[in-house]
Amino acid sequence: MAVWLSYSLEDFVPFTLETWQRLIERHNAAQWPLQVVALAAGLLVLVWVWRRPSALRPAFLLAGAWGWTAWKFLAGPYADLVWAGHWFAWGFTIQAGLILAWGLAAAKAATPPLPRAVAAIGWILAAGGIVLFPLAALVSGSGRADLQVFGIFPDPTVVSTMGLLLLLARGPVLALLLVLPVLWSAVAGATAWAIGASLPLALPLAALATFAAAIGAALAGRFSAPSTSADANRT
Repeated sequence: MAVWLSYSLEDFVPFTLETWQRLIERHNAAQWPLQVVALAAGLLVLVWVWRRPSALRPAFLLAGAWGWTAWKFLAGPYADLVWAGHWFAWGFTIQAGLILAWGLAAAKAATPPLPRAVAAIGWILAAGGIVLFPLAALVSGSGRADLQVFGIFPDPTVVSTMGLLLLLARGPVLALLLVLPVLWSAVAGATAWAIGASLPLALPLAALATFAAAIGAALAGRFSAPSTSADANRT
């Protein structure tokens, strides 16, 4: 037991910040110009959800983003650094399948309205993962060394997915679909902390905000249901 207590978080991360940045830069070079396509697809999802909050079309693009990230990044260059990369890739693939199944099942279902605070958190996370991640790299001047785009890298994909799920999913389905994004947020936050990356708590805080918003949405639906039934009885 004493031996395990002597380890620090850094001992479990087999690479440095410089190695991580070189990995991001090489992957960006290998994927170019798909970043432009992925960014356009992400913006299209935001427009779809804004105009008509239906799950079908966003689910198809989200599933594609998770699947592409799984096998082009996690099972590829990421697995060269982290032995669990292929396991993460399979997890992302399962998540892609779950999102696709949810989208098909909820294609014609109406999306109940959300409390304003919950909707605001959902939009901040959805837009943050799609827009703010690449914008932060451009503003910082780091270029491809920190440029992470939705659908190409896991972190912006996870953040935007949590936001979109808050906007479109409800109840037990929302809880199920948030399991892997929350777990990845913990892994990514711990990794960023260990290597000294900027904003290491960004993903854990996003996951915490998602968790709080999901609880708020569940409570709002629970307490609004009786009044809806009562209104129906009066009519």
